[in-house]
Amino acid sequence: MMLTTFQKKMTLSILIFLCVAAALTSWYIHAMHSDIQTLTKLKLNEQEMRLKKLADVTSKDGADVVVEKIVVDCSSENRNRFDTQLSKLSQLRGAELFEMEQLFNTCGNFFAERKAVMVARLQREYEVYVDLISMLSLIDPRSASLSYHAESWKELVSLEAKRSELSTKLVQIQGAIIHSLKEKTSLSSDSMQATLVEGQKTKDALVSLSTRISALRQKIPAL
Repeated sequence: MMLTTFQKKMTLSILIFLCVAAALTSWYIHAMHSDIQTLTKLKLNEQEMRLKKLADVTSKDGADVVVEKIVVDCSSENRNRFDTQLSKLSQLRGAELFEMEQLFNTCGNFFAERKAVMVARLQREYEVYVDLISMLSLIDPRSASLSYHAESWKELVSLEAKRSELSTKLVQIQGAIIHSLKEKTSLSSDSMQATLVEGQKTKDALVSLSTRISALRQKIPAL
């Protein structure tokens, strides 16, 4: 059956419309793809800066504004007294040890607790960072693998978490030593010597971790 001139024109018009519609759809999808890619990269850069700031503060055993409001130190008077007495712990006797135990209960855990909260925040921000990289990898796998440093950040966060655990452990050892001295346990006793050795090992491990963290921070371009 031969098509009339009108039918031919209608068919051609429909084909042209479909081609234009397909081209517009393709352009729209490409534009949306490009916008999502740009927005995701922008969010990733912002997240990396957020991680950097948190990592800087955490590495110095400090705290940001949020954590400062959550974890509050004892009074400056008690802090000074605690630090002074801690430096000469083995010389304390009687009432001084009782006072030291009270000061420890008030002030002893502050820095370790603040460190733990900061590390928890760092871990959460790292998780957001990884989620954003996963989103970008669906759009632009090459850019996601070459431009960001998820593995290095993962190692840094893991090391900071270990350092936080060791800081908490050291506080617990300090508490045990204070309690033992208050109970008149001799410094030369086997139990006390074992505690002191454990304390020294923990301090050494903290120094080693700090060195590793400093070295790793130099390898992450964002830091």
